[in-house]
Amino acid sequence: LSKDSKPRCKLLNAGEPIKQSTRTLRPEFIEFVATHPLYEQGANTRLVRIEGAVVDKQINLANKKIRPQLTISASLLKNGIDIANAHFLRGFTIENSVTSAVNSAGALFDRGLSLIENRHEQVILDNAQIKANLLVEYSTLMKTFSARVINVGGDTHLKHTIFEGPVNLRNAKIAGVLSAKYSQFKGEFIAESSDVGGNMFLSSVKFKEFIPILLIDKINYILRGRFVEQQVNLMNAKIGKQLRIKNSVFKKGFIAKT
Repeated sequence: LSKDSKPRCKLLNAGEPIKQSTRTLRPEFIEFVATHPLYEQGANTRLVRIEGAVVDKQINLANKKIRPQLTISASLLKNGIDIANAHFLRGFTIENSVTSAVNSAGALFDRGLSLIENRHEQVILDNAQIKANLLVEYSTLMKTFSARVINVGGDTHLKHTIFEGPVNLRNAKIAGVLSAKYSQFKGEFIAESSDVGGNMFLSSVKFKEFIPILLIDKINYILRGRFVEQQVNLMNAKIGKQLRIKNSVFKKGFIAKT
């Protein structure tokens, strides 16, 4: 960025190869284009897309208002992104990327949050509010996925994803469906005192550790043959419709106290 806060960009001709140095972006550039002052003055920019970038330092959008839809694609965020307490008016997407930490604690998403086909060190969503859907799909999380006291106005999909560390949904409130189909949970899966308004799907899921999950209130049980090595404990939470766990085998018991 120059002193007059105008980003310096290099325009490439059609067919010109992109060198490694061209792909490297300073985090200040992304922060600038995501929060440009002209947005406050009515500039009609609905989408900012960052693709193929290498960012060495942490991107800091904490406590900022981001008016356009922000998408980061096919990028390497070596020191992650901090969007704690940020307000995304049109949603946020990270796809096909590698990141360290994604800190979204206390953030507000008016149009949803999508983390698709990524490798994350950890994702923090504690106390976040997502008015649409939360999607974490086809990804690998090496450490913690924490979404304590999260409030999701739509569905939550944690599908086709490998969670190497603990998953914490304690006191989460999800208006729609909670689905973790075809995922692997190698650490704890905790969703105590959670409130799921729709169905909860744990079909074809692998669990390898202790799983204190949910209390069941006025639902139907569909439990069919899934291999679960440790005890599954469904306590102190509420599911509005059905809990479905197809193709399952519980070696050490299944608890669902009301």
